[in-house]
Amino acid sequence: MDAFVISDLERGKAADPDRESAGAHAGRRDRLGVSMIVLGTATFLCAAGESAVSFIEWNSSGPLTWSATSLFLGESPPIFVIAMSWPLLIGLLIRRPRGSKYLPVASLTFFALAMGGVLEVIRAISLRSESPVLVGSFVVSPVLLLRGQPGAWARAMAGMLQVAFELIVAIAAAIETRAQRSIPGEREAARARVRGRLAFYLTVCFVLVCIRIPIWSSYVTLVNQSSFVRSFVMATDTRARYRKGTYGPGQDPFSRWATLTKLNEAAGLAAEDRVPEAKRAYLAIISQIERGRKSGDHGFDAELAQALNNLAWMLATCEDPDQRQPSDAVGYAMRAVELEERDGNYRNTLGVAYVRSGQYQDAQRALARSMELRQGAGDAYDWYFLAILQARQGNLAEARGWYEKAVEWTTSARPDDRELHRFRVETARELGIPAPPPGRFAERDEPGSPLAPAP
Repeated sequence: MDAFVISDLERGKAADPDRESAGAHAGRRDRLGVSMIVLGTATFLCAAGESAVSFIEWNSSGPLTWSATSLFLGESPPIFVIAMSWPLLIGLLIRRPRGSKYLPVASLTFFALAMGGVLEVIRAISLRSESPVLVGSFVVSPVLLLRGQPGAWARAMAGMLQVAFELIVAIAAAIETRAQRSIPGEREAARARVRGRLAFYLTVCFVLVCIRIPIWSSYVTLVNQSSFVRSFVMATDTRARYRKGTYGPGQDPFSRWATLTKLNEAAGLAAEDRVPEAKRAYLAIISQIERGRKSGDHGFDAELAQALNNLAWMLATCEDPDQRQPSDAVGYAMRAVELEERDGNYRNTLGVAYVRSGQYQDAQRALARSMELRQGAGDAYDWYFLAILQARQGNLAEARGWYEKAVEWTTSARPDDRELHRFRVETARELGIPAPPPGRFAERDEPGSPLAPAP
């Protein structure tokens, strides 16, 4: 009898290590779940807050309408905010009694979060991009970092700490995934994980959302910086459309590629202030497309409108006032608007051309339509010229309001835009107030130029 009792006790002792192992695993999993909930909550709240702030700014200059809301949702789909709730949900699932099945997808989820932040940093450094970078849950401006702004550095450091924490959590979850396989009963339970498989598929979608953002941002930055890559992309796109039959009768895809290349070359000449050469280049493109339209080929109307708009903008806003041709700019801009009536940028060009030619009532209507078509509020490209035309009509208080609004937008959205700085200087002089200092734009300012200090 004694031997029998001793045998039972021994069996109980032999079972204790397994129970202790399972208990230790549950404790580590619980602590891991808490860390995931903290990180997931921060990720979701920052994404939701960023979306809410963007929506408020979107509607700040006009009444809240369904059309404006629909346009915002089209530009910033809520799917990203919804996706950012997945890490929080994973943390909650991990803490459930049988949450071990979600450890693999938790590891993949937080590894994707960390790698998204790392890829954003790599993109900003390697491509020297000036666009905002999402590090962890914090939006950081590389321009403000280079200026040494404390707030930008604080956000960058907080974002890097979050990325490091996410990577640590991902590694810990991977280690726990391996550890649970040694616990009796876990290996058998792993064969029947329908919910675990569903969580895996959802995690793959989450990974694609996280990784797509820095990859797409890098692609856009590279295309904008490299004319060679931009030309290659245009060529690939036109050939693909040709094979799919996207082009209509009489449309030659390689002529389209050549037209886009010529538009880029003309824009380059305009950016270098070579106005006569750029004008000839634009007129050659316009003439070539017009000949095709006479034969019934309207497949290049979009490129024609772009050429007309770009030419009008250059003739209305080029740096040298002696080379401006406002009357011609009005004519070209009107033709661009006729071809693309719903394009707010083309309406803006028409409004600016009207201001230059002294047609203030027409300018008021064109700029109002521009703001209506472009997010319902417009931007500094509208507001500076609204300030100029109001000042010339003697409405100084209203002009000052538009000027201050334009300055605030320029400072926050386009602080390094030389063209907007020129418009700011010009508007300040119209208002009779001190012009802003040239600052970093001083190296190109020469006596007599629009940016040169007034004598």
